[in-house]
Amino acid sequence: MNTPLSHFFCYTLVLSTTILCGCDRAVDASAEVSTHALDASFKTIELDPFIKQEVKTVAKFEGKKLIKMAVPVRFVATVKQEPREKEASYIYTALEIAKVVPLPNVDHQMFIETAEKKIISVYVEHHVAQRFLTETQPGDSLQFSAYHVYSFAKGPALLVTDFALNAQ
Repeated sequence: MNTPLSHFFCYTLVLSTTILCGCDRAVDASAEVSTHALDASFKTIELDPFIKQEVKTVAKFEGKKLIKMAVPVRFVATVKQEPREKEASYIYTALEIAKVVPLPNVDHQMFIETAEKKIISVYVEHHVAQRFLTETQPGDSLQFSAYHVYSFAKGPALLVTDFALNAQ
């Protein structure tokens, strides 16, 4: 039975090169994923402490990647660079491990800046990247909805699925 990305629980399994945080069923990524900017199932996080926490967690596993099974999160950050096309092969591997079906179209990457001025790269779904190009510009403060797909030595790998202007 397929379920929406936001409805699952995780457990941890250590593999030889990857740590897998798994779920008991396939995850459904069908339909427009970009309707989640205000979805209550997305947990609001403070991005800077979240990054520090994930770096610390991965360090315990000697730099292996930690697959997070597409945990839905929401956070505020500033657009540092608009989305650009970039090969995104590992995100597909992680999404396949997470049993996300069908796979979203991920072919863009962008840079965002946290409140503490840390710049990180995020993956961006294709149709969301197109919206960024027409609706935002570098320097805009946005509320992002994303899936935490995996973590690695530099922090979380986030797949942005929606955004809204941040009403500060």
